[in-house]
Amino acid sequence: MLEQPSLDGLARKPRRRKKSDSTQSQADNCPIAHIVLDVQASHLGKTFDYIVSKDQDDYAKPGCMVRVKFGTRRVNGIIWSRSESSTTPISSLKFIEKIIPIGEVVSKSFMEDISSIADAYGGTRANIIRLALPRRIAGVDKENLLDDIHLSKRVKWINELQKNFRSNDTCAISQYDGSENLRKTTYARMIATYNNANLLKQSLEDVHKPYYLHHENSSLSNNYKNNCKAFLIDALPGAMRWAQDLAWIIVTAIRAGRQVAVVLPTIREVNDVMRALMVYGLKPYKKSQNPSGTLSGDVARLCAYDSPADRYRAWRAIEKGIVPCVLGTRSAMYAPVESQALFVIVEDGAYQYADGMMPYAQARGVMRLRTQNHNGVFITMSFARSVISQNELKGKNLAAKVSGPLIEIKPFNTIVSNACPWVRLLNLDNLNKINDPSAGSRIPYTALASIRQTLDANLPVLLVAAQDDTVQRAACKKCHSMARCKRCTGPLDLPIDGSAPKCAWCGSAAIGWKCSNCSSGSNFIEAIRVGVNFTAKEIFKIFNDVPIIISSAKQKSGVIEWIDQKPMIVICTLGAEPRVLSSSKNSCGEYGLVAILDAWTSLYNTGLDSRIDTLNAWMKAASMCASKNRGGSVLILGETYDILAKSLEEWDSSILSKQELQERSEALLPPTVCVARIWGFRQAVVDTLNAIGAMSVDVSEDITKVVSKNGDLDSSSNLPMLKVETKDSESVVSGDSSESEYLPPLLGIVPMKPPSTLHEQNSQRFEELNDRVKAVVRVPLEYRDELVNRLKKECAKHFAMRKNGELKFSVDPKDL
Repeated sequence: MLEQPSLDGLARKPRRRKKSDSTQSQADNCPIAHIVLDVQASHLGKTFDYIVSKDQDDYAKPGCMVRVKFGTRRVNGIIWSRSESSTTPISSLKFIEKIIPIGEVVSKSFMEDISSIADAYGGTRANIIRLALPRRIAGVDKENLLDDIHLSKRVKWINELQKNFRSNDTCAISQYDGSENLRKTTYARMIATYNNANLLKQSLEDVHKPYYLHHENSSLSNNYKNNCKAFLIDALPGAMRWAQDLAWIIVTAIRAGRQVAVVLPTIREVNDVMRALMVYGLKPYKKSQNPSGTLSGDVARLCAYDSPADRYRAWRAIEKGIVPCVLGTRSAMYAPVESQALFVIVEDGAYQYADGMMPYAQARGVMRLRTQNHNGVFITMSFARSVISQNELKGKNLAAKVSGPLIEIKPFNTIVSNACPWVRLLNLDNLNKINDPSAGSRIPYTALASIRQTLDANLPVLLVAAQDDTVQRAACKKCHSMARCKRCTGPLDLPIDGSAPKCAWCGSAAIGWKCSNCSSGSNFIEAIRVGVNFTAKEIFKIFNDVPIIISSAKQKSGVIEWIDQKPMIVICTLGAEPRVLSSSKNSCGEYGLVAILDAWTSLYNTGLDSRIDTLNAWMKAASMCASKNRGGSVLILGETYDILAKSLEEWDSSILSKQELQERSEALLPPTVCVARIWGFRQAVVDTLNAIGAMSVDVSEDITKVVSKNGDLDSSSNLPMLKVETKDSESVVSGDSSESEYLPPLLGIVPMKPPSTLHEQNSQRFEELNDRVKAVVRVPLEYRDELVNRLKKECAKHFAMRKNGELKFSVDPKDL
């Protein structure tokens, strides 16, 4: 047979045939590996069995990353465990093709965390692994710098930190008045500022064994089981005061031998805490600028702002125990910290904490759950405490896994009074009382005079707008209060076709609606928000001799990070406030005046946490203002809820959170009940609601019959109705069956818009998106696990049978 001649050295090389399974021999001990594959389908959430060969026996340990053949494709996976046998016939099993030589990336305790999170939110372990483990970068794994630090070096390093922190604790302090003159928070300062500060310090220092001594084996003795503590801290006003106090908490925990995971809303807050930690001598974990490129530092960062290589490098450093602390945005809630770790979440009600991928876990619930698994310490810190935190202070009627009792740490009244700015509400009534000639205008004369006085004092002025766009809302034409549904208190939407308004939550038509505040009838208006550009034009006409800066994510210049402490007017949206750099250039300065524009827009926000979110945003902006002892003032321009203004004036968010909790108890809304939101194709949603027993309910239904002795679900049983008992002006939600008022568990079904990512040209290819709906299911908190299990089972069944249409669900959503 003739062959094509080839040049020397270019002859075709024969393929290396891979060793067939018939020539491989299985390991002698525990030859079966149970692997969690990187397959996101709900019905494939179990472990799959593969055979470990003899040459892989020493490396195939639980927690290692492998590559296997799954059907016709090759996928990655994590070895979850090994055993002697499998329920699948040995002849049907395949060998593991490759073990990634990077060691164990998932520890035993982290496996428990992943399983607990998946069970709590109705997902699979593969769903959590996809979110928790960053994409592997092979070049980072080749760096020898990731080798474990020797025990002696690690102990020496922590002793140096202890000595440094101990010297900080004994440094002199002065009376705090809200300024940035004192750069370090000390224990004496914490004791003089907060109640229960001593209990917090004792809880942080109560460590069974430091993490760096048993990072590879994080099992705890039985004496330390169920010994976790949880605290709620109300942040004080003052430029970066919250970051200083949080830095003291972090370094105290590190000194005691804890690893720390801190979750913050955005990269701006991450940088704020990082700067506060650097004051104590801690350094960011990163590559040095020298040619050797050595890695050093104490605090890793996990956020989307970093490159994939930096994220993976930081994650590996945390997993190996090289760094004791990790700061980051939402993804930091999955940081692989070990032992009795400290879990901190700042502004636990922020919308950024809602995960955008299945199973849509909430950062607060994830960190509460991990705190219980690790017997660690949980801290939530914010300016305006969430309704969930307020409910947890009661210590009863809580979800078992993702919630628990809290201990309140609140600043003393004298400290708050000295640090808080002077807050004034300039609505129509108050302006008329002081005979303001421009009462009713957007920026009255009284506010303009205060702005001019602050500029004359060589201090910057901050004008905060609610939002940089226009939105319409349904409201009463006479009193301008938001139009709400009589059935569920949800906001009403104005249909485009001019038909009767409908509730955005339950879909009920508001026919014959009457305002509960003034009973003026069913009259509605459209509320229009004014953006920052129009505000800048108005201000420039009056203060044309003063520099004007605009800070907004929707502007070309974007968000301005820093400004000098000079006379200028800054106009920004909520959350985009620039930090002030003091004249000394080494600390944060402060604004002389903060004005909140268009406060009336707070009356028309439709979210479930709208008032809490508004108060938190206002308090964050007001915390950048000088205290009233130094002439600082905050102006609320426009109409708003009286309780919002009162909470800001007294710097006490519990006033609002207590009222919100009371109202939600009466309306049977979270956190007093468990809520799941289901959305997708109409037929799929209806079938799921029928299958979980939410469409037809029976008051006499016994919930104990829902689950059989072997744990299988009984699809014929219905979800329990919600019973409301009124006692001492408090509504108590329970699942008992006695004579009382009962409400069905289902709210909806409500039409839902197609995803914003879907282009118009593709809408015809997905016809089911034109019939997209959502529904809300409510059950008592003790039946949360039952609801999650039913939804998970029906969602897996939907995809396993390849039914048409979208079907998704989320438990404990931020909004309905």
